[in-house]
Amino acid sequence: MPELPEVETIKNVLLPIVKNRKILGVEILRKSVVYGLKEEFIEFVTGTSILNITRRGKFLIFHLSEQKVIISHLRMEGKYYELAENEALSKYARVVFHLDNQTKLCYDDLRSFGRMAMSDEASYLTSKPLIDLGPEPFDITDVNFLYKQGQKTKRPIKTSLLSQKLFVGLGNIYVDEVLFKSGLHPLTPTKYLSIDDWEMVVAHSKSILKDAIASGGTTVKSYRPGKDISGNFQTQLRIYGRRGQKCVVCHRNLRFIKVGGRGTTFCPQCQLHAHSPLKIAIVGKIAAGKSTVLDIFMQAGYC
Repeated sequence: MPELPEVETIKNVLLPIVKNRKILGVEILRKSVVYGLKEEFIEFVTGTSILNITRRGKFLIFHLSEQKVIISHLRMEGKYYELAENEALSKYARVVFHLDNQTKLCYDDLRSFGRMAMSDEASYLTSKPLIDLGPEPFDITDVNFLYKQGQKTKRPIKTSLLSQKLFVGLGNIYVDEVLFKSGLHPLTPTKYLSIDDWEMVVAHSKSILKDAIASGGTTVKSYRPGKDISGNFQTQLRIYGRRGQKCVVCHRNLRFIKVGGRGTTFCPQCQLHAHSPLKIAIVGKIAAGKSTVLDIFMQAGYC
């Protein structure tokens, strides 16, 4: 799934291609990609011009004339291509915008999970799906609100970061990278993160995302920011996708687990699960004092 760096890169690639271009017509080849009635979407868009493209989290925002807005979520496989009018569409083309310069902007989506929604300049940020998003990581200067929100949940920190409600932009790739750099086990309950932990998470998020944007994102599987263009940040990944390989820091074998159904790679040495239960076996001969030791542990609150 394209994450913040990939969506930012797509925005930067698309904008000079389509800015100020008028949309002469629209073809909707897969109805499920568009919220609302097919005819309503076509009427909404046709005749408008693309004035700007911005990003909110993992969403692309197309700002059109007449104060109209299209919110585009690429989900797993969505991508935009510019083609000449006489070029053939791919078999995965789902929505085609015909522009006034003999080109067309094609939305391709192998699995058709992506979505486009109609909105307007006055309300798009305060309506679903954008209203539930947390702040942009680059805008965070004080982590106290993250600490306070985190205190309310025992969910694993990886799950909390993927939700986009604390702050936006991190998907499976970059969450693994950020937690590795922060020395946090992905199953650590969110409520146990300290202020210092949140400082590290935000600092490493900013640093990693900035570097990934500079590299054009991470090309894994089918992600491409544009036609015949690939990202390069995959060469800098330190943990994601390296299950069974050696840790770049301690050289222990990296481990792989599922967290909330998402594949997760971590280092058992660099990312200790400090808050997991510790199991201790008390063994010995009869009358060796096992019960006494157990009583001491219980009195101290360890059991």
